[in-house]
Amino acid sequence: MRRMIRTRLAAVALVGGVALVGCSSGESAELDQAGEGSGSAQNKDGAAEDQDSAGQNGGSTSAGVREIDTSQVLAEQKYQIPGTDDSATIGVHSLVVEGDVMQLYLTFTPDYASLSDDEVATIFDLVDPMKFRPILIDRENLKEYSLISDSGQDWSAASSSVAAANGETALWWGAYAAPEDDIDTFDLRIYNLDMPEFTDIPITR
Repeated sequence: MRRMIRTRLAAVALVGGVALVGCSSGESAELDQAGEGSGSAQNKDGAAEDQDSAGQNGGSTSAGVREIDTSQVLAEQKYQIPGTDDSATIGVHSLVVEGDVMQLYLTFTPDYASLSDDEVATIFDLVDPMKFRPILIDRENLKEYSLISDSGQDWSAASSSVAAANGETALWWGAYAAPEDDIDTFDLRIYNLDMPEFTDIPITR
């Protein structure tokens, strides 16, 4: 028995109203004169305060980049591409749960005899023409977790963009639903590659 865990997102649009206020020519003249005095200064101060508030409360000041140490792999396997002298090493990191989402991180290090020094290989080269879609397995509860997908688009790095030259390492990431059950590890099957499963991958919460 297998269950596929999927998450769908819904978008909600909010529409606001705008009020327009008109004034007579006499009122306009008075406003122009006031604008040359303290009223103008107050408006400028107010705008400055709004900008300061936006800087303190806006999302831009709290944005960042997730840093992943690609050397911190828990286990790795070398995959030989059938019929070639090309191979790649796949490494797995600890799973990271944040709220309702669980992140999987894999490293990709190519060793392609067919590549020159100035060429790169991608994960897509391993699975062409299929998608790179690893499956997480909860054997204790007989469940499988696949990548979160919305409108046919996986929540993951594009396999055609995860590229590295021979001996260098690139990082792939994928997002899954957080575990439904109280478990500490998952097994990992990269089902479109003929390689053994990774087992007992720990979950970091």
